[in-house]
Amino acid sequence: MSLILYYHPLASFCWKPLIALYENETSFTPYFVDFGNDESRENFLKVWPIGEFPVLRDENRKQTIPQSAVIIEYLSLYYPGAKKLVPSDPGLALEARQWDQFFDSYVHIPTQKIVAKCLCCS
Repeated sequence: MSLILYYHPLASFCWKPLIALYENETSFTPYFVDFGNDESRENFLKVWPIGEFPVLRDENRKQTIPQSAVIIEYLSLYYPGAKKLVPSDPGLALEARQWDQFFDSYVHIPTQKIVAKCLCCS
């Protein structure tokens, strides 16, 4: 398949596109990025020099899509599956985006800070 998801399992922002991909049984290649491995890190930075997760690379469309919410929107547009990832109704879609932003700001970001602190202290 032409889709490659660059991710790390401890990066909670990666869970959302993974769930979307698995939920719709969308074929993709998971690429576990290990920043402790020079080759893995360099391969990822060639695709996305900013170096943040997750990033979806679509080789067929020659597109690189960063950020979990944008990846889900992209999948909904170009790789729709049996499950709707984004509501068709504009009002419901807006509400879904609002909750997505809420969880990013108040759940994922604090969670990542805790994980990073634990990793640094161990």
